[in-house]
Amino acid sequence: MTRRARMLAALAVLSAMPATAFAGSIQGLEATLNTVFQKDQTSFSGVGVRLHCAGPSSIPGMSFVPTLQYWSNRNNISAFGISSERSDAMMGVEVRYTFENASLQPYLGTGYGIHFMTDQVSTPETGSQSQSLSKGALMALGGISVPLAGSLHNDFGMQYDFAGDRAQFKLNWGFRYAF
Repeated sequence: MTRRARMLAALAVLSAMPATAFAGSIQGLEATLNTVFQKDQTSFSGVGVRLHCAGPSSIPGMSFVPTLQYWSNRNNISAFGISSERSDAMMGVEVRYTFENASLQPYLGTGYGIHFMTDQVSTPETGSQSQSLSKGALMALGGISVPLAGSLHNDFGMQYDFAGDRAQFKLNWGFRYAF
């Protein structure tokens, strides 16, 4: 098993732990596609999964959303024998407030995520080199949830991860099944 596979497996196990604390109040499961704009990089795609959990009953509209996101961006210049890859596996939790409306449900939120980032580069002169780091980041997010039919929703949102020189702006599209 590769280092990346072990890291993703560990993230899956760790992300299940907070979810068990909300087991009685799980409201939905969402699969997401993300367009990521990282500082000083072009845009690229990522994937994610979110678990929607009810917030305190004293604050209607509030929810907790444990989330996992992953992206990888690979470049190859075969004429020069150069290749590079940058990846990020993020585990976090969002706190959202949803404004209830009959047809649209806008939301605003904040959160915190831990990013497990890896950079790898290979050149004929230097060989293969890699660097890994973990970085915590505050998140700001907002978007809109559109009920489709029954328990199905489309969620569209924007998210900014304040990760210093690795800051990320994300456009998220999700398909959610509400329990």
